[in-house]
Amino acid sequence: MREMSISYEVLQVSSPAGSLSRPAGMFLGDLVRSETPTMMELCQVAKEVAYSDIPVLILGESGTGKEVLAREIFRHSRRTDKPLLKIRCGRLSQRDPDNGSPTPEFDLGVSGPGTLLLDGVEELPPDRQRSLLHLVDGDGLSAGVGADNAAVRPWRLISTSSVELDSEIRERRFRADLYYRLNGVCLRLPPLRERKEDIEPLAKFFAERFSHAFGRERRKRLSRSSLKVLGNHQWPGNIRELQNVIQRIVLLDDEEKVLKDLFHTSSTVEPLPGAPGEGERTLSLKRASRLAARRVEEKLILEVLNQTHWNRKRTARELGISYKALLYKLKQLGLDR
Repeated sequence: MREMSISYEVLQVSSPAGSLSRPAGMFLGDLVRSETPTMMELCQVAKEVAYSDIPVLILGESGTGKEVLAREIFRHSRRTDKPLLKIRCGRLSQRDPDNGSPTPEFDLGVSGPGTLLLDGVEELPPDRQRSLLHLVDGDGLSAGVGADNAAVRPWRLISTSSVELDSEIRERRFRADLYYRLNGVCLRLPPLRERKEDIEPLAKFFAERFSHAFGRERRKRLSRSSLKVLGNHQWPGNIRELQNVIQRIVLLDDEEKVLKDLFHTSSTVEPLPGAPGEGERTLSLKRASRLAARRVEEKLILEVLNQTHWNRKRTARELGISYKALLYKLKQLGLDR
């Protein structure tokens, strides 16, 4: 069987064992505090599965913190002193076997035991899905991926997806048999718009973090009007988008400018007090046309992204543009990964 080299990242993770036993109201790791019932229940399940080797599937829109949750599960597992390897499934190109040769095998070039994080597993090409299926049983990844001893189960599997895989199965883009083997326990992270009460504590947490990171002598304090604007935004990019906004606020030390830019990306956001309204601006007809076209484009992109659960390749197909063009537009909107 042919081998294909698979690139991976070694995630440096260190955390005291057993620190999952935190106060019930505190969320895991960098996702900070959450008092929402959904998040508290999710944390409890994460605590229970962390110490086992059962495969975990984490679902959530882009930016909801899937990798953070995966790292937390790893930090509090029995494998915390072993490597955590991350494979970006979207970067594994489809390669058809030549002349009917067998399906290519995974080759990490490193032996377990450890934990394997399949990031964006919905983007795993069909040939790699077949290859992975032969290595996975109901308890996780069996010997065969960087393992010299067939009696050793080297890898625990944690997979993440930005879409519901059952829809991918219905459209024959993902194997049902592989799905059932990866889905030992399924954890669904809710989007930030469904946990609005967490926006303020998250914003304050990021303000403190970036104040320290940028060497600010005084910690950045967000005004009440700014917090209100943040609370009214729908956050299509979820926690990652909020983090990027707060980072810009701290770096530029200009809440009004950053939040005015945020206002332009969503019709649901309230302008800052004292900021000029649309009717107070004098624009040339050409510039007004460009602004209107840009807002329509942004709204359409966000609508399709939400419809496809932030599957960027499907979004590009639905919009009739190239994947590269979509990534460029997302970067302009500040919603790129």
